[in-house]
Amino acid sequence: MSQSGSGAVKKGGGRKGSTTVQSDDVCKSCGGSESRDGKGVEDKWVQCEVCDKWNHINCVGLDDKDFEYLNRCKKAGKNIYWFCKECNVSTIEMMKTVTEMKEKHDKLEMGLMEVKSDKVKLECNLEVVKADMSKEVNRLSGLIENVKHELVNSLDATRYDLNKAFEDKLPAAVAEASRLDDESWVEVAGKHVDAKLNTVSTEIETMRQKLQESREAALEEQDKEKRRKNIIIYRVPETAGALNEERKVHDKRFCEQLLVKLDVGLAPEDITNTLRLGRRNEQATEPRPLLVQLGSRLAKNMLMESLYKLSSLEDKFKRIIVAHDMTQKERVECKALVAEAKRKTENSGEWNYKVRGPPGQMIIISVRRRPQ
Repeated sequence: MSQSGSGAVKKGGGRKGSTTVQSDDVCKSCGGSESRDGKGVEDKWVQCEVCDKWNHINCVGLDDKDFEYLNRCKKAGKNIYWFCKECNVSTIEMMKTVTEMKEKHDKLEMGLMEVKSDKVKLECNLEVVKADMSKEVNRLSGLIENVKHELVNSLDATRYDLNKAFEDKLPAAVAEASRLDDESWVEVAGKHVDAKLNTVSTEIETMRQKLQESREAALEEQDKEKRRKNIIIYRVPETAGALNEERKVHDKRFCEQLLVKLDVGLAPEDITNTLRLGRRNEQATEPRPLLVQLGSRLAKNMLMESLYKLSSLEDKFKRIIVAHDMTQKERVECKALVAEAKRKTENSGEWNYKVRGPPGQMIIISVRRRPQ
């Protein structure tokens, strides 16, 4: 019995003296229209709320007290359900399935909220980078204009001073000036101009370097965003099919089977594309890495969190390696961390050092070695 609805009960059943048996006068359990208790009393029936079939109470293990209780609940409009044995099993399984689906739905909702939050943060970061680049460009443009203005003013001032000195000291300077040739005056002015130009060149080079750094940072963020939903799977066997489409179908089918085996609540539609990295070589001893593009970062995170199940799967899944799709900068950083972890492991007799974490946030952790 379950509390939720109102179980149906009745008295009577097979009609003595009648050769016609009504459909609801047949007991689901015994198949008869009259009770087999042999007491010759009026039959008492109970109806299953799922299949709507009627049963003698003694055929399903109920007694008069149970019958009266159900009858009172029905009259009082209380929420009581009664299921037959077969329907009770299927109903429990259905309730378990509904509960599991609700848990998965809640988890998907939480993941979706995290993805939306990360998207907002990324958009804010990109806006900050754009604003910083704009400010830097404006500042350097103003600096160039100021330097040009100062240079023009300095040259005008120098020309004015030279003209004034020439006019004020013309009588005394005539004799001295006669000994100087035009190249001496050009040399003096040239040194002054060269000094100013060197200053301008230094400022321009600094500006160029900062613009390049800002551009590289923006390109790195764009590259990261393109790869956030991707994974790379190593050691996935390649089919010998001649057509590229045939090989892609084989790779996608392998990935779909992997999702089913990991049981993470993802569907084949969550895989948007598969691509082999590198040139195909029929003589190669190892299969090319397989790039898998997923529909969302949530799908990728759910898959990555379930990789611990690989060790319990069949051999073709157990031997694969699943990794993040990293940018060139992230791969260099990861390679350096792996080399450092390897060096630490070789110099330690008690600990193994491993690299863990998502791209851009990888760290080295220590794990105690198991005794041999």
